[in-house]
Amino acid sequence: MTGRRAEARRRNREALITAAERLFTAHGYRDVGVHAVAQAADLTSGAIYSIFGSKLDLLLAVLDRRLDGLDAALAEVDGDRTTTATAVVATYAEEFHRVVTSRDGRSALRLEVDVLAVVLRDEDGTADRLRLAVRREERLASVLTGRTVATDDDHRLTGDQASRLASAVCALLRGLAQQQALTGGATTPDRWADLAAALITPARRP
Repeated sequence: MTGRRAEARRRNREALITAAERLFTAHGYRDVGVHAVAQAADLTSGAIYSIFGSKLDLLLAVLDRRLDGLDAALAEVDGDRTTTATAVVATYAEEFHRVVTSRDGRSALRLEVDVLAVVLRDEDGTADRLRLAVRREERLASVLTGRTVATDDDHRLTGDQASRLASAVCALLRGLAQQQALTGGATTPDRWADLAAALITPARRP
């Protein structure tokens, strides 16, 4: 693919994600057709299938862009191996709080509910290939592996311990996000960080 064609494809991809994000958020995933998204992006329906493969994969791309802040937070601490696992978990929890309590974050939660509905219906066998949450857990586990738990502790998390910790942290944060959306209660990033850090000790058990 030439540079010019690659740039055109990138622009088309971003245009489709932007259009889908607006329409899915306003009307819901099930009520928005592929043609409507393509028309809003001033492209053809074929562009969606060519770039994403399916309407569902387009929805996942929308969610990925909404949650880019989480990946950025992990990337920032990933390069410094002196950062403890406790600090990594706290940073991730604080960023998760910032994302989901923002206007865009609340919209992302709505879209995740749409993804969950698709999985529960197992439309077209999609349950086996939806790995959005798992990918984020794997990324967090990768960053946690080999880190000391605290500055005064020489224990380093093994790959298995990091994987279990990442799963527990992500499950906790998803639950807190849903609770926040349902109750509208005031919470702070520090509170989410404290709750996530409390999972560190059990994660060290062999």
